[in-house]
Amino acid sequence: MNDNKIKQSSELVVIVFVILVIISFIPVKGEFWGVEFKQIDLFSDLKPEQELLYEDDDFFKDWQDEDINESADSSDQSSIQQGRFDKTNTFTAAMPFGELAEATYNFLKNENEKIDNYLSEPVAPRNKVSITGNTKQMKYFVDALKKSKREKVHIAHYGDSQIEGDLVSGDLRESLRKEFGGGGAGYLALTSQDISFRVTTKHEYPANKWKTGSVFMGNEYGFPYGISGESFVPNAGAYVSYTALKRYRSTSKFKEIYVFYSDAKGDHFKAVLDNKAQDVKLNKGRGLQMAEITSPGSVRSLKLEFPQNESATYYGVFLEDGNGVYVDNFPLRGNSGEDLQKIPEGTVKDFNKMRDYKLVIFQFGKNAMSGNYLRYEREMLKVIEKFQAAMPNTSFLLISVQDSGFKTTPRMMNLLKTQMNIAKSADIAFWNLFEAMGGANSMSKWVKNNPPLASADHTHFNLQGAQIVGDMMAEALIDLYNNMK
Repeated sequence: MNDNKIKQSSELVVIVFVILVIISFIPVKGEFWGVEFKQIDLFSDLKPEQELLYEDDDFFKDWQDEDINESADSSDQSSIQQGRFDKTNTFTAAMPFGELAEATYNFLKNENEKIDNYLSEPVAPRNKVSITGNTKQMKYFVDALKKSKREKVHIAHYGDSQIEGDLVSGDLRESLRKEFGGGGAGYLALTSQDISFRVTTKHEYPANKWKTGSVFMGNEYGFPYGISGESFVPNAGAYVSYTALKRYRSTSKFKEIYVFYSDAKGDHFKAVLDNKAQDVKLNKGRGLQMAEITSPGSVRSLKLEFPQNESATYYGVFLEDGNGVYVDNFPLRGNSGEDLQKIPEGTVKDFNKMRDYKLVIFQFGKNAMSGNYLRYEREMLKVIEKFQAAMPNTSFLLISVQDSGFKTTPRMMNLLKTQMNIAKSADIAFWNLFEAMGGANSMSKWVKNNPPLASADHTHFNLQGAQIVGDMMAEALIDLYNNMK
């Protein structure tokens, strides 16, 4: 059933417009109880400036040459000055009613054609692109998916600002869950730069009550990093709250909460699940710890309150609900991915013991466009090799850089080639996002699409574009699964 009401609205506008036009032709002049009445001129703003046209012959000539037939005779010019209409059907109050009706009809017909074109406009070019490279090492992920009905399948999705706000990750997660199940948003930071546009969770905290360190924003306090490349230490009275949003069905509620921390100095913090509070015990010790909070039923909101100063170093909260697929969104704004080297290999190994990641996705590139791709290739290889050493039973997938800019540059193509070399040297799988979104100069087409699929900076996908990218990634992974299972 088509619920689009745009044309019905247009018809109503036409009716109102015609009524106002008829009223504007009714002569009104006189007074009533001392109040003077004048005729309404509906088209007063469309009339040319009469005095200006008469006093400035050059201006009138220029205006005439641009908008009127250059060979117009003096009678044509006279009719224009009197407020008639030109060949573009621009109308003024002095036109006869028949001409006005014709101009109105042509105008509305043109607007309806624009609406029809908008509604039927095809989306920006997209290509179905398969995962390439060493797909054999994707077996860890594929084998885990086979057991997703009775086990959890964790995916770590690292990327730059393209995935901030759970963009791309959220749609990848939702698409995979249609096939393999799962619930909850997965990883959430304690403080974050993307809370104003995060699509899965409403996130609130008092910034002045938290100290934060990260591989991409600096670490003046020297905090140890967690799996996301961040760490968070509260002052007394700090809190953080999460409310599940309803954009995606699978992340609109959760039942299991896992809080990761180390170096506990305090003995507890408080968790409030849908207004029901409970104390959560902290274990002392320097190693990685996990506090598990469960609810008898699904909830939509969680608030963590920290009454003790610097009670521990916290690394993140994970919201889950049952078996299935989990995509942890790890955005590093303005980063090329090289700074993931700052996360100690031991930390990656410790987190993996508890999370058991079956797939790690690296989606970087735009922030590496410096031209020095030999260095970038060398440093990204170090990152991947560190994660491979810490996660020996995990599959790895490198996502290429997206197209960007008004026009694809040779530098972009060299970066794409470098990323292919990185995947080949690291012996991991590769998915070509650049080709999937349409290849060279595709970003400009995504920006101009109706509706737009990327922002005017010609770099970042918007909400609609991110959904397409996430869905395409999921399609490529599901196709691989079906071919390998």
